[in-house]
Amino acid sequence: MITNYASILGVPIDNITTEDITEKIFGYMDSYKENPVPKYIATVNTDFIINTMSLMFNRVRHPELLNILRKSDIVTADGMPLLWASKLLNSPLKERITGSDLLPLLTEKCSHKKRSVYFLGGAKDSARRASEILEKKYPDLKIAGYTSPFITISGDALEDSLESDKKLVEKINKTRPDILFIGLGNPKQEIWFQRNKHLLKVPVSIGIGGSYDFITGDTKRAPKWMQKSGLEWLYRLKEDPFRLWKRYLNDFVRFGIQITPAIVQNLINRIKYKVYGKHYHVKITRRYDAVTNVINVYIKLPNPFYADDLIKIEKELKEKKGKKINFIFSFINVDFINSYAIGFLMNAFRKIEKSGNKIFIVDISKRIKNVMVVNHAWDYFTEYVCKDYPEVQSRSRNGKSTKSFKYSFDSKKDTVNVNMHGELDAKEMSKLKIDEIANNIGDKKCNFNLKKLRFIDSSGVILFIKLRKILSEKNRNFTISDMNRNVKQTFHTTKLFSLFNVVG
Repeated sequence: MITNYASILGVPIDNITTEDITEKIFGYMDSYKENPVPKYIATVNTDFIINTMSLMFNRVRHPELLNILRKSDIVTADGMPLLWASKLLNSPLKERITGSDLLPLLTEKCSHKKRSVYFLGGAKDSARRASEILEKKYPDLKIAGYTSPFITISGDALEDSLESDKKLVEKINKTRPDILFIGLGNPKQEIWFQRNKHLLKVPVSIGIGGSYDFITGDTKRAPKWMQKSGLEWLYRLKEDPFRLWKRYLNDFVRFGIQITPAIVQNLINRIKYKVYGKHYHVKITRRYDAVTNVINVYIKLPNPFYADDLIKIEKELKEKKGKKINFIFSFINVDFINSYAIGFLMNAFRKIEKSGNKIFIVDISKRIKNVMVVNHAWDYFTEYVCKDYPEVQSRSRNGKSTKSFKYSFDSKKDTVNVNMHGELDAKEMSKLKIDEIANNIGDKKCNFNLKKLRFIDSSGVILFIKLRKILSEKNRNFTISDMNRNVKQTFHTTKLFSLFNVVG
């Protein structure tokens, strides 16, 4: 049986239960020796959504956070409004799973299974106090350590963040924990994990926000009946009205404005399908391309594209290693699509790309494109869309990835252009030799052309901070040109845009 994913405003959320996620987490620990890739679990509430997405369909408020959530190994609904929205989108999520529920549950399970945990973050030394309380409650629990460091994700201090992060990660890695609880709040905890993922040697990390305060008693939790009925927000508002009323009002209004068009559109489309819609099953064919030694898998998607045929598609995606495959998704029969299908495709595409295979979309209608736009998901799919099968063949045989990061120098007499391509993130930053880039620029006028830079995170922005510092010592500066909208927005979210001379 597959896991469904409901896409809520462009964020795919796992449709799982507490029992399911617990099993997956311990499964990640068991398989870590064979596949030592750190996993991240995000517990998402409405505050996450409104911090990530803009009110406009074609805009993203926080591109870095959105990218992290879409790449997270598990994303849970930590908020009843998300469950209510999923039902209205005809893609109901099974259960609310919060960071404050996972923290005590997993520490208890870890005490029984002799697993160790590390507590990171928290205010007022709450990580230490929470660890002491849980250790008394579960004497067999292995506390690997606790730290409440100062973490920055924006401003001038960002320049030194990678160095301070490295020391912190080394400290955590030495204790060899099985689970790292990160209580830094949204979006700091997600950004910190992502920029250190390539250094961490911890099987599972979980963003838990302010959950330490519930353990220590600094914040009181609502009674169980209020939690289950979706009234916990009312209890918390009663406990801390001056701090929370503006946040809750803002969340309620913004989330309502963002989700309403998708709900209305879904209702209209369901009515249309019942009146005159045609039913098509998924159809899968395979052809071998002797020129490129690639297997082309053509998946003609079903109509309505809900959840019925997802199992058959999922089985097709589970290919043996070593095979080169192009997955070509045809929407020719699709008139109606819901949140389950959008979330399923987003996660399916992520898995395909991890395996090194390619994805193409053909025959997509304006109606389906509009559904994806209203659900804030079109930006995810647009790079895969081909106008026809000849374009699929051309792009398939081209073999170039638009995501791998690279840069090149275009030098003239007294100027040099540095052209950047792909995605610049923390892992790529760790490979860059910044002094070498500065030496290649020398005393010439310099421009960084970012026209083909698809994505940058806050770690990537550090490259420009450091180059600015190095070049200013030589009384040199540089310009940055042709930023796309999301790259420019990341410079704004790090509060560093004004430092640079941006043209075009």
